[in-house]
Amino acid sequence: LIERPLVIHGSRAALGRPPEAVLALF
Repeated sequence: LIERPLVIHGSRAALGRPPEAVLALF
């Protein structure tokens, strides 16, 4: 699952929040 990490990093840059919070959203 490579697409997920890429989307997570993209959202992280947009939201400016830690990856853990983004993972919780997904």
